[in-house]
Amino acid sequence: MSTLQDYDGLLLSFNDKFLTNLIGERYSISKIRFKFISINRSPMYRTFPTYDEFYKYFSSVLVDPQRVCINGRFAVIESIDVNNESLNFPNVYHIRNVTKGINIQLDYKLDNYRNAFNESQVKTYQTYLNRKFVNYITDISTLTTIRKQNYIESCYIDPEYFVGETIQLLTV
Repeated sequence: MSTLQDYDGLLLSFNDKFLTNLIGERYSISKIRFKFISINRSPMYRTFPTYDEFYKYFSSVLVDPQRVCINGRFAVIESIDVNNESLNFPNVYHIRNVTKGINIQLDYKLDNYRNAFNESQVKTYQTYLNRKFVNYITDISTLTTIRKQNYIESCYIDPEYFVGETIQLLTV
């Protein structure tokens, strides 16, 4: 049985920031399915109906000031439903297979009078979300590589002891 200490605090914190940024961009998110990857164990999956449920479940890790010291399974978004609240017609993007190649399925209301405009708007946001999730996977790859290359356990030695490079992330 996994405990909250079995999850990587750095990646959970990154995912929390990524999801709050999406919400801040006027998207509502639901059906968030995470894939928890471990080096020596098979992956584990968990679905949260909303962001609030995700935060409630991991709040003890996310509010911990030493969360980057917690090593464990890497949390990666596998699928998510994103509802764009910026447009004044119903439009939802079902984003699937994020870790294997992003597949975005569109779900929006057809309108015979404004169909061309609605399609162009939906395609614009689809392109934006595709780029955002490609950058998300790039950032996840960067963070997992950094975690795997640590020769010393996180927070065992004061981080100020080492002179290092700044981590450059694309999404947060």
